Amino acid sequence: MPSVIAIEAKPLEFEDIDSGFFHLYLVKTQTDASGRVISEKVIRGSMEGFDDLGTIAGANLASSPDRRGSDTTAERHRTVLDLGTRNADDVWNVMVQHAVNIDRADLRYSLDIGRQISGDDLNSNSVIASVLHTVGLGVAASLPVGVSRSEAPLYGQLQFMKVDDTLSGTANRDRIASGVGNDTVRSGGGDDSVSGENGDDRLYGSSGNDNLSGGNGNDRLYSGWGNDILRGGSGKDAFVFYSTPSAANIDTIRDFSVANDTIWLENKVFTALGSAGVLKSSAFWTGDAAHDATDRIVYDRDDGVLYYDQDGTGAVEQVAFTKIAAGLRMTNADFQIV
Repeated sequence: MPSVIAIEAKPLEFEDIDSGFFHLYLVKTQTDASGRVISEKVIRGSMEGFDDLGTIAGANLASSPDRRGSDTTAERHRTVLDLGTRNADDVWNVMVQHAVNIDRADLRYSLDIGRQISGDDLNSNSVIASVLHTVGLGVAASLPVGVSRSEAPLYGQLQFMKVDDTLSGTANRDRIASGVGNDTVRSGGGDDSVSGENGDDRLYGSSGNDNLSGGNGNDRLYSGWGNDILRGGSGKDAFVFYSTPSAANIDTIRDFSVANDTIWLENKVFTALGSAGVLKSSAFWTGDAAHDATDRIVYDRDDGVLYYDQDGTGAVEQVAFTKIAAGLRMTNADFQIV
């Protein structure tokens, strides 16, 4: 049964007087083979209590404040979102997770729609913009039909949406941008693109060929079981390897900084590295192969490849676990055993 996600808008009225502004919300509509609507679910923001920014995430539209009765599609200012080849149910799954995280973040709801007072100005429209951004949909290109940005006050205040997200991808291809906050994002089973953006984030690859980008902050990027591409961004980042390296599991670090970043190796997988702590100087070698029996991590400076060597003798062949820039002045101090 096919699903689509649409953004809709409802005129804001005060004591039956049209304010000239709109309240935005998201609807996932599921239809049967004949095109009849089976269910409509909603994501919306609201003011709770005195000034708390809350959300309704995944509830039935008919039981929400945004129920529209017999309003036509045009009256609902409905625009179906362009998800490309992504599955609408998967995208909705991530949207709901982020909306729940917003609800838990204890953010303040602002009535200062003209932004006359300094501060973090957020309202229900800000919630929708943040939810769209989290699944990689452009805010400017995702407004409802017939509604301009000036008619949706506080839409797009992403810099104030300070939410510590916990998000998980789906079995298919996901695109997740976690925004402002110290986030934990786990990719799913597909070839996912995950960005931590601003904050000290924890990003996890999974079984697909994932693209992980830390952004601004001191991030940890955990490679998964595919051929992942890792970008730490600015800050002191750690690239964590905790899956068995193989030809089908060679990652690429795009921006490793010897001055700032560290490579962490799980000793339950890299079993010959010894106990936790900084890699021993005798266990690191620069060249295309180990030169004695103590070598365990080998950096091929010419080709920019890091190898794990279980015995340093050649009896067990060394195995590449990540590609990195050539010509780096790496030492054992760039590796941490965990």
